[in-house]
Amino acid sequence: MVALAAVLAMRPRLLLLDEPTAMLDPVAEHEFLSLLFRANRELGITVVVATHAPATMRAYATQALMLEAGTLHEIDPEVLPAAPCLGTPLPRPSETSRAGAALALHDVWARYGRDGAWVLRGCDLTVAPGEVRALMGGNGSGKSTLLAIAAGTLKAQRGRVRGNDAALRHRALLPQQPKALLGCATVADELSEWANACGYGAQEVQEALERLGVRDNERHPYDLSGGQQQLLALEKLLLTNPQLLLLDEPTKGLDAAARSQLAERVRSRAAEGCAVVVATHDAAFARAVAHGVTLLFDGQAGEAEPVETFFEHSWMWRA
Repeated sequence: MVALAAVLAMRPRLLLLDEPTAMLDPVAEHEFLSLLFRANRELGITVVVATHAPATMRAYATQALMLEAGTLHEIDPEVLPAAPCLGTPLPRPSETSRAGAALALHDVWARYGRDGAWVLRGCDLTVAPGEVRALMGGNGSGKSTLLAIAAGTLKAQRGRVRGNDAALRHRALLPQQPKALLGCATVADELSEWANACGYGAQEVQEALERLGVRDNERHPYDLSGGQQQLLALEKLLLTNPQLLLLDEPTKGLDAAARSQLAERVRSRAAEGCAVVVATHDAAFARAVAHGVTLLFDGQAGEAEPVETFFEHSWMWRA
């Protein structure tokens, strides 16, 4: 919202936006698109939005174009495609005590700076091996902070972070900005970087390259699209065989095919016993991959609910 206000202050006649709502909760998304609508109608600004979530634009768009194989085709804005089906929800795993959990956070408090406001206030979260848990909540509710504490990259001021030995020794975090994990000269080098330390070889790297489908493996990772960088960073993490996988907004910038691919990779890891925690605003993705949902609000975590129950009763998130 601040970035949009800054751009509007320059009084543009043409406004170009690339995936502007990718990490917004439903309320923030509605407010953002409403502001765009006003800028278009009241200020006469031409607005062009590139998005993988076209259904949210139905109420606002006056023209819709589909880009396929480098060619634009005009389509009816009233029939903008909804989010595709990403598969059926997973069966819920058996209950696990806190002692046997892959991840167990108890009464966790966290803030940035000694005098800062508390971001997390007494959070509890228990995730079993083989379980996929979705973290949902508004922007600023503490989802990314909770993932950072679970990953060990941020220390809680109070509370306990526990888990079984395998999960805590082999945990991996995919941050919102995948470039944080990408620092090699080529795509192939990225996937090979941790081979010696983590015990995988050329065959596993080749399989990961084939899943990515990048035509030129000698390309620099920064030359890939945002979505391709996201998938590359994920494959790099999965090669380390994590037992606790933490994903922060993993579907941002991904088209329907890539989201389906990501969903399948998450399901596969869970079937092998990996515990997965996903912070996301993507309701369709959460419904497709998660066993349960924990809602964060005002720095606190609610009781976990089965994924079907959560979406059946939620007025904000629809899948």
